[in-house]
Amino acid sequence: LWIDPNPAAPTPAPTGRHYLVIEPRRAFGTGSHESTRLVLEVLEHLDVCGRRVLDVGCGSGILALAACALGATSAVGFDIDSESVFVARQTVLGQPGTYPVALFAGGVDALGAAARFDVILANLLPAEFTPFLAALTSLLEPQATLVLSGLLADQRHFVESDLRQAGLAVERSFEQAEWMALLCHPA
Repeated sequence: LWIDPNPAAPTPAPTGRHYLVIEPRRAFGTGSHESTRLVLEVLEHLDVCGRRVLDVGCGSGILALAACALGATSAVGFDIDSESVFVARQTVLGQPGTYPVALFAGGVDALGAAARFDVILANLLPAEFTPFLAALTSLLEPQATLVLSGLLADQRHFVESDLRQAGLAVERSFEQAEWMALLCHPA
């Protein structure tokens, strides 16, 4: 991936990189924070081609866009902050290409019981995602992947306990500075 923060003076992507425009705005997720970079790194190592992706707490929409740029069939992003969803919509429309990203303001319960995803991305603090971890797990297809970021390395033990209770197992962890991302699967 190649994240360009300035569409007025674009920087061409190096060969083999997918170009995305993510202007710094009020919504979280420009690609500069370690927790966002961790999810982008994990996405680059996952095979998301042909998969359906859910971006929980979508902020700017960067993760949903990145998944689609890497070949996801579609991405749904939601956030409880309606201004973030407004920014995410502007971000999706501001891309040089068209991506199958659907966005809404609301919570996980708005997806409905029949919704299923192959990859779920959640770049949130543990206190924000833990209350609906069971709901996220119920949205996963059997061979699906959950990527959690936004946690500090010293929170890993507590988060892994919550993940086990939700029926998830950690396959791999990624770290940058004091931040961590966990790649999980249904146990």
